[in-house]
Amino acid sequence: MLLTIIGLALLFIILVNVVLFCLETEAVGIIISIIGILIFLSGGHLYGVIVVIVGICLYNHAKETNEKAEKERSKKYFQQEMYKLVEQCWNSQTYDFNWKLWFDNKDAIFYGDSSLELKKTAQAELQSLGKAQINLLNMYLDLMTTEYRKDWAMKEIKSRERIVLNLEDIFSELFHGSATNSLLREVHQYRQDLYDYVLYKRKPLNQQKLSSMIKRGQAIISAFH
Repeated sequence: MLLTIIGLALLFIILVNVVLFCLETEAVGIIISIIGILIFLSGGHLYGVIVVIVGICLYNHAKETNEKAEKERSKKYFQQEMYKLVEQCWNSQTYDFNWKLWFDNKDAIFYGDSSLELKKTAQAELQSLGKAQINLLNMYLDLMTTEYRKDWAMKEIKSRERIVLNLEDIFSELFHGSATNSLLREVHQYRQDLYDYVLYKRKPLNQQKLSSMIKRGQAIISAFH
């Protein structure tokens, strides 16, 4: 009795695997359709038509399943490549981003991204890095509120001018056409203030303005999710 149950269970597993194989293999649908045609030509018209229809359905189902699986594999591959590129471009020690490496390689990753899903994911990653950059700059701005640390903190910001230069890009690089919302305007103003009051000292900096710049940076960090 036990052997019979085991045998039936094994037979069921084999049948399930055969069915799954048929559902995922386009060639099986073609073969079944050919068999149906042969049955039809042999005189079994009704059975032949039924078998051909079953074969066509299996072929279409297998083709659709394989196309979906291929798209999913492609999606995962390019997503991994995107994360890898972002990681290669980002310097966790200096908080700098290698834009040359990014522009040299990004087209190969986003070329087939017709749904823009991958670009949106990548933009979120870049914005996360942008928040880290603003957090760093804000730390130095905060140090500037202490008189004896002011000059040193200002020099640290000046040594990171390239970060300031590309600050807007890291928040909107992949969607320049839609980069007009209020948050990006805040990023623009934050960057402009750094140039006017810290890097080039075109305008006199007082504690009130310094506090305003720090608050703007904090607001940007909190706003981007």
